[in-house]
Order: sequence, then structure tokens, then C-alpha cells
Amino acid sequence: MTWSNHDLAELAPNIYGPLALRLGVANWRGIDLALEVVATPEGYRCPSVTLSRRDGVIDYAAFRLTPIEEVLRATAQALVMVAPDGGTFWWPIDGQMLDDLRKRAAADKATRDGLVVMVHALASFAGLPPRDTVVRALEIPTATVTRIIARARNGGTYPEPFPKPRPIRNPPAEVGEALAEHFGAPADHPHVGEAVIEQEA
Repeated sequence: MTWSNHDLAELAPNIYGPLALRLGVANWRGIDLALEVVATPEGYRCPSVTLSRRDGVIDYAAFRLTPIEEVLRATAQALVMVAPDGGTFWWPIDGQMLDDLRKRAAADKATRDGLVVMVHALASFAGLPPRDTVVRALEIPTATVTRIIARARNGGTYPEPFPKPRPIRNPPAEVGEALAEHFGAPADHPHVGEAVIEQEA
């Protein structure tokens, strides 16, 4: 599966991603799938889907085979988060990045709380279960995550999505560097690039 990212935008405070995405899956059980996806305050949404079948017409059975939900979940990999302490993270948060995230969260309570809020917001925008994602990523009890998020929302510090994504032509340097590393895009022009996401047919 491949996708190309268009113009970069700030979707919520310190959360960045493309305004629009083109995603495609070639020859998924004989079906070619193409999606146009746009950023909204509720996350990435798909206004257009194109299906074509190499050996016949698209019928209901063929439509049921298409992995539209899985493809939409892949949009999470287009998001970049700048943490309160300056760290930069993106999906999938694993390997060295995950170790770094957990070390930062264990450093002190304020840093931990800030990371809990940011990872929760990032997961929510990406369409992932936010509380469970934080619990797994940071190895923090569910009750603690719930308490931190409630405090952030009540205190007005939760990074709610903007009513309209804010296009940004000159993103913070760390965002450009993250996109360049993750997607192979030039660091000085990060809204032009293409990533290949491995997907089993």
C-alpha cells in the first residue's frame, strides 16, 4: 500500500499531518482500491472511494472484501506529534521511539502527564482507542490515564482539534526532520513525499 502526503497542517496544538491523503491498495484479492482522505476536526475522513476489479465487475461480495477500515487506520502513520518536552513521535510508536517515550514519562510527573495528554490526543485523532493506546505505550494504569485526561480537559490544557486544520508551509524543524526520517521526504520540503506501508494481501 502506498500513499502520498499533500500540504502539511497543524490539526491540533503540536499535532501535525497532511491536509489530504491519497491512499491505494493494488490487487487486494483481485481488487484495486483508492481512497481520497481529508483532515477534519474529528480525524481523517474519506469522501471518495474508487474500486475496480481486474477479473470482473464489483458486486456486493467483492465490496465486502475491500479493506477500507484497515486502510483508513493507516492514516495514523501520517501524523507527527511534538511532545511538551520537545521530543518528536509518530505512529507506529515502537522500538527505540517507544523506549524513549517511556523513559521521558518516567522522568517526572509533569513530563508524564504531558505525554499522556499528547499521546491520547494523537491516538484520538488517528481513530485509535486513545486510553488503551496510552496504557499500552506508556505502561501506565488505566485509572491514572483517566484521571490525567479528565484533569487536562477540565483545566483547558487538552489539545483539542482546531475547528479547521491550519495549513502550515514552514513547520517546526523537528517535524520536517521526523517526516524526512519516517517517509523519506526532504526535510526542507516535507509536504512532498511518499511512503510505502507494508500490507499483506
